[in-house]
Amino acid sequence: MSKFEMMHPQEFKFYVKGLYAEQIAYNMRKRIFSRFNIRPDIEIGGFNDDEKRPIKVRLFATSQILIDVSEFINQSFDFGISE
Repeated sequence: MSKFEMMHPQEFKFYVKGLYAEQIAYNMRKRIFSRFNIRPDIEIGGFNDDEKRPIKVRLFATSQILIDVSEFINQSFDFGISE
């Protein structure tokens, strides 16, 4: 089995305070690349004046890297929303 067969597409969705969405997405993109050497596709939904805005993080990586990235995001970022 080649290493490309073990890679999977994955999408994570996080809700953040509307005012901070752009800054959090920028920092996520930069920190994921510097730590895991993966360029995530990050999309911000909603509008600037929304109370909550979704951030979608799309990756194509192995299962273990996807788990590591998810844990890293949850531990490293404060989204300002408690659900």
